[in-house]
Amino acid sequence: MAPASANILGRLQSITRYDPLIQLFLRCTQVASPTHYFTRWSRRVREFGFSPEDAPMLALGSFSTNQDRDVLRMHCFITFDHPLVNLWDQKHDEIERRLNAMRRQLAAPYDLVELPSVQFLA
Repeated sequence: MAPASANILGRLQSITRYDPLIQLFLRCTQVASPTHYFTRWSRRVREFGFSPEDAPMLALGSFSTNQDRDVLRMHCFITFDHPLVNLWDQKHDEIERRLNAMRRQLAAPYDLVELPSVQFLA
């Protein structure tokens, strides 16, 4: 989960009726932290037409890790933002080519990053 989402959930926990559901969700997820190359990749994702808010979220999908630092990248990016998903689907091949070009210049383990699956939550 993105840090911004974790912050929002933390604020919602003060509402008693949401607390049990949030606790359950937080036990099943981990907060992603940006890794090396996150900022560079975020700028490059922005070049594909994503908003200044969306590009960093999508960049976390490839250049992030969990608290234990034993996972590199997110496997899935889930959103309610239908236009974001549509743009991702339209530009996916171009984005993948750009990431592959960048990966060839990176040292391990960053040379193994992949794009996340971006899905609309209906």
